[in-house]
Amino acid sequence: MSKLSIATQFLRFIPLKNSLKKHVLFFQTLEKVAEKLTADIPEIQQLRLNPDLTLLVCVVVEEIVPTKSEIDKKLLVVQILDKIFTLTEDEKAVVESQIQHSYDEGAIRAVAKWKHTLYKIGKYAIRFFFA
Repeated sequence: MSKLSIATQFLRFIPLKNSLKKHVLFFQTLEKVAEKLTADIPEIQQLRLNPDLTLLVCVVVEEIVPTKSEIDKKLLVVQILDKIFTLTEDEKAVVESQIQHSYDEGAIRAVAKWKHTLYKIGKYAIRFFFA
């Protein structure tokens, strides 16, 4: 086993702190959300600059990123859409205005915890009674 692989295994047990934790959380979220969107939405390239897609990404980021993390969620949403579509600077400005418009309307908010709980109970009941 090489020294590099031993060091990599050892790094899993070291807790990340401060700006390093923020940096890792930002880019892990970026990768996971972009990958999930491209895998789950067929023909996603046709949805370039679609306000509904921008709102979806905003709600997902609002749900995933903790409020205490100090991550710029607006920048994260722009980076996710840039990773999927390779946006120009003008398109990034349009996306930022879509985000601001959705925020001003109050459309961007995390899903209530009771809805998560109800969904999990429903999934369990379906498995319990029909499996």
